[in-house]
Amino acid sequence: MDREVRLSYPPELEVEIVEWILFERQNEVPLNINDVKEFAVELIKTKCPKFKGSYNWIKKFLVRNNLSLRAPNQKAAQRYPRGWEKLANQFREEISSIIDREGIQPNYIINMDETPLFYEYLPLKVVEEKGKKNVATWKAGLEKKRCTVILAVTASGKLLEPGLILPRKTRYKLLQRNKLGIKIFGTPNAWIDSDIMISWLDEIFFPYVGENKSILILDSYAAHYSKEVRTHLTKNPNVKLALIPGSLTPILNH
Repeated sequence: MDREVRLSYPPELEVEIVEWILFERQNEVPLNINDVKEFAVELIKTKCPKFKGSYNWIKKFLVRNNLSLRAPNQKAAQRYPRGWEKLANQFREEISSIIDREGIQPNYIINMDETPLFYEYLPLKVVEEKGKKNVATWKAGLEKKRCTVILAVTASGKLLEPGLILPRKTRYKLLQRNKLGIKIFGTPNAWIDSDIMISWLDEIFFPYVGENKSILILDSYAAHYSKEVRTHLTKNPNVKLALIPGSLTPILNH
């Protein structure tokens, strides 16, 4: 530590935390503040049971030990299309108009999307010594391996049964109840396509909405509104489809 400070625990424990961080970073292990907190709490609680490892403690700990959060990689900010605010407002007005006209209840206003779930998590920032030029990290080589989680939530906050798409050379569906309580699908690239979208409608969406008037809000990914999907949706005339304008998903899909 650069200067004497009053700690609620023996100072040698802080030295041990710093040494652990430097050792892990020398081996390019990507530590984030949660990793540091977990290690510190486990160590310090042996002497100070009330120690919580708060965010304020983390900040002060980094400063007094010449550590900081560094970014190994840079990610470009997303650009929105010209006139995006007008497009977003128009979409909100259209959705509100449909909901009011059809008398759709919050339980049946449903937003669905997918998100990748990577087998290896690499944090955007890691704890490192200030001024160090090489901010390398160790990895297992699985950072590009992933499956896909299908999530849908209602305006009332209810989460529909999740779906999971696994990477498999042969397509398959595991639709019977399992210990995870989710529907499992398989595609070569582990991403959603029209067939999986239709299966999701049949296995999760339609059973949930039944004959109730409902609206399904999706982004403009092609598999969400292919000809086959739109034809399949006509099987339930009480379902309205709303597509979020391209590039506005981060703004409207919440």
